[in-house]
Amino acid sequence: MSLAVYKLKYVLLPRETEGGALFGKPTRTIDNMVSGYVGEGSKTVVPHRASVKLAFRLVPNQDPCNMSKSLKDYLEGRRFPAKLSEMGLEYSVRTPPNTTLVRALFLSTERIYTSRPFMVSNSAWT
Repeated sequence: MSLAVYKLKYVLLPRETEGGALFGKPTRTIDNMVSGYVGEGSKTVVPHRASVKLAFRLVPNQDPCNMSKSLKDYLEGRRFPAKLSEMGLEYSVRTPPNTTLVRALFLSTERIYTSRPFMVSNSAWT
């Protein structure tokens, strides 16, 4: 990806570093996992179901529908019995820093706090 597309001269961390990968590459996150007995105390029970909530951070040129299909195909290819529920398929997006909206936010922030804000690119694309 060219930084020129986003009118950026640099990013804070090189992508080859661990921090740079977290800043600018796609991620998969396990948000929640539940299975078996979750009450107080212990029980030796083989759970009849389990659930996992996953989140994917996409970057430019990734299609959320293709990513969802890839996960389904991967699980089906391993004969993994799973029911997948999509909670939202969003393309990556970033507002260019030179837009009217960003300039208005920048100026109003400066007026309210009486100091010039420092603009830092966020890490998430979606």
